[in-house]
Amino acid sequence: WEDRTPGYPIIYHAWRRSDWRWESRPIPNSAGRRPAACVDPNGRLHVAFQTGEDSLTSGDILYTCLQDGNWSPLQLISSGNSPAAGVALAADSSGMLHAVWRERRQNADVIGYASGRPSVWSAMQTISPLLDRGAFPDLAIARDGRLHVAWDHTEVLEHVQTGAAGSRWMPVEMAAAEFYR
Repeated sequence: WEDRTPGYPIIYHAWRRSDWRWESRPIPNSAGRRPAACVDPNGRLHVAFQTGEDSLTSGDILYTCLQDGNWSPLQLISSGNSPAAGVALAADSSGMLHAVWRERRQNADVIGYASGRPSVWSAMQTISPLLDRGAFPDLAIARDGRLHVAWDHTEVLEHVQTGAAGSRWMPVEMAAAEFYR
């Protein structure tokens, strides 16, 4: 979770000790906001978060993993060239990690995607058209391995999915629309 008690946002994690009491600590070097977490099939905890504000004036998406009681060094998974915010994170049945987020490009937003395993991530792919106003994306993985990503684009909910087992991205489609009069 995000806590601003020290005067700036920092990401914390908690666990239940063997005596059933809870303990919490900040993730090392995790000054950031809006954390997303998932657990892979091997039981490892993965966390991604944004370093900037929601306004997309600055910031990146960073990733870390808890392995054998220690947090891995932070890794940049957004492009690093443009402000990014609003990450969603999921692990598939093979342990492959998938992340989506909003990134500023050409005075508009795009939805970015990357996949990887601890310490090795793909380069960012843009999976949406330019968005004049887009909200944070969400990510789900179906039993057949297809990735599903949805986001709010003005008053329209847009959706994109991969082919079987995450093979390639299909065209973006409108999932729902809300018309204001």
